[in-house]
Amino acid sequence: MTLNFNEIELKTLDGEVIENSNFHKTLANSLYHNAATVDFVDIAIEINRGNSIELTEAQVSEVKRVVDLPQSRIATHARKAFHDFIAE
Repeated sequence: MTLNFNEIELKTLDGEVIENSNFHKTLANSLYHNAATVDFVDIAIEINRGNSIELTEAQVSEVKRVVDLPQSRIATHARKAFHDFIAE
């Protein structure tokens, strides 16, 4: 599955798109620090750069796991935007 996490749009409570949210950088940082294996270091670097990446279903599951970790400190609305993006 090819994904570009730079395309995830975060919205305010009123439904307005947050410009330049850089959520992909938050996601990359969370993966870089919290992924279960070192295989995600290079993936995190590519996500941080805003590049599209190819992920297996198992890798997508690990990204989901990391996003949902409390220590990832990803806001609830950002987690929802991530899960909606993955579901598409």
